[in-house]
Amino acid sequence: MTRPRRRAPGPALGVAAALVVALGLLGAPTAVGAPTPLAEPTAVAAQVTAPRTWHLVALGDSIPYGGRYCGYCTAYPALLASALGRSSGHPVAVTNLGTPGLTTAQLAANLRLQSDVRRAVAAADVVTITIGHNDTPWNSLNDSCDGARAWFGPYRNARWSSYTGPCLTVEASALRARLGSILATVRDLRGSRPTLIEVTTDWNQVIGAPGVTSLARQVSKAVLDRFAAVTCAAAKAAGARCGDTYHAFNGAGGTLAAGTLLAPDHDHASAKGHQAIAALLARFGYAPLVR
Repeated sequence: MTRPRRRAPGPALGVAAALVVALGLLGAPTAVGAPTPLAEPTAVAAQVTAPRTWHLVALGDSIPYGGRYCGYCTAYPALLASALGRSSGHPVAVTNLGTPGLTTAQLAANLRLQSDVRRAVAAADVVTITIGHNDTPWNSLNDSCDGARAWFGPYRNARWSSYTGPCLTVEASALRARLGSILATVRDLRGSRPTLIEVTTDWNQVIGAPGVTSLARQVSKAVLDRFAAVTCAAAKAAGARCGDTYHAFNGAGGTLAAGTLLAPDHDHASAKGHQAIAALLARFGYAPLVR
């Protein structure tokens, strides 16, 4: 018996069937007034921006340099960087340009003439300046008070009586002018970019040293009183912070021996002294960088 022929499939499902398929793909229509169903949440990778690394440049003499002068301790620039990093959340990289024996005149010249120093400062968010220890007349072989006479090392021929009066006025004024030049150059290299600049005063290593006379103690205090005042005045004029290590080390009256804050040479900061300097500067925070 012949089977009935099957009808060939049509070209489409027909209008009604196609509409049903389309609605199935799009989802069922929502009734008027009914809440629109929430879409399934889609995982989106969070865009987290890591805090920018700040750069700290330490300028100055053997004190920020650290090294053998503090028994190879962690010098205060690195300690300060760690403290700023913890409080701000920004990693802080350190370039330590401390140079043993440096004076304010030499630092001012380096900032004007040495391209590597200038580049480092131009890229710095934080600049610390510890200078002036080698400008005190008993640590200097070029001061106008007693010239090449000095108290340190093999010299021991300082003329203490010459360090007061007109000579002290001349030396203090010259110190302030050189510090002003240093700070102006730092500001110029940084331009209008936010910069935290911190300057430290010098401490009195004479008080408490063996064999020191009462005249030496009295005169060294008078010199450090004046030098600390002009250092902080120069810092303030340049919009910088002044970390007064003089009074932190020698007491509010500037009359106490620095004791364990000094290394065995009774001149440079010890590891404990570096910790004290870092803590003193860390108290200023980082307001110029993040307000």
